[in-house]
Amino acid sequence: HTHIDVAWLWTLSVTRDKAVRSFSTVLELMRRYPEYIFMSSQPQLYAYVKQDAPEIFEQIKARVAEGRWEPEGAMYVEPDCNLASGEALVRQIVYGKRFFREEFGTDSVILWLPDVFGYSAALPQIMEKCGVHYFMTTKISWNEVNKLPYDTFYWKGIDGTKVLAHFIPTRDYCSTTRKFHTN
Repeated sequence: HTHIDVAWLWTLSVTRDKAVRSFSTVLELMRRYPEYIFMSSQPQLYAYVKQDAPEIFEQIKARVAEGRWEPEGAMYVEPDCNLASGEALVRQIVYGKRFFREEFGTDSVILWLPDVFGYSAALPQIMEKCGVHYFMTTKISWNEVNKLPYDTFYWKGIDGTKVLAHFIPTRDYCSTTRKFHTN
């Protein structure tokens, strides 16, 4: 997986270039290493590549058809989940799943949000009603004070809906005593 911020400390044209360069690098790695399998989220990035480098996009489609490239993530972009309304989050999923279905013939079942700073308590219900069954993030494990006891667990939303959640643990590699992962 590669994570590319669509909106960060660079211009939109830099984001577009990063998408083309990153995806081109992955395709080259796939040529060199036939066993290599890759996953990438955010249909907006694929749309940029389709517009800016259609030959790269066609190669991606071929790798998806082979099962070596996994378009996944459910949402059109990885959004802020604290301030967005439920309607906005639903639309993210509707447009994201539609893009993956129309372009690649795939259906997203994982909400892939590695780089957001919080989550709506309504997400499990929204996910379930949109046919998204799994949740993945990383930021939860970055907390130095409030540790979660598990990396994989069922997240129960405010209405009682549960989804299987996983966060990729991390650690402080500069320290031999501070660990940022769970058991």
